[in-house]
Amino acid sequence: MTDPISTPHNFTPGAIAYQLGVAHATASAIQLVSMGLVAVAVLVAVRRCSAVASYLVAVIASQLVSPILWDHYAMILLLPVAYLLSAGRWWAVAIPLVTAWPLVDITPPVAYLTAFWVTLGAVIATGWARPVEAR
Repeated sequence: MTDPISTPHNFTPGAIAYQLGVAHATASAIQLVSMGLVAVAVLVAVRRCSAVASYLVAVIASQLVSPILWDHYAMILLLPVAYLLSAGRWWAVAIPLVTAWPLVDITPPVAYLTAFWVTLGAVIATGWARPVEAR
């Protein structure tokens, strides 16, 4: 991909901003800021969260820092969702429901991006709240 920001059906923050009419340079900056925030989230998780939570944050981050985020990549959220459900965060069952394949043409692109960011934040919050395992 020579220009992921303008690639159709891409659900990264920069691409969604571009699809909403933001200038290409601004959309690229939004993408870079998003990648920086993801890097900070990974560092925070490694430093402050349980081993399981920090691993799952890295899994989610691997997709959020990618220049392309397709809708079917939401499948990677199943492990973090299972983690959240095991911690009693029952609202997390909505994540795979919203991003389910039968809804691909119905679910707006921003929902996929939101699912990734909400899951990332929830895993950090849940991992932070639990006692830190051996590091």
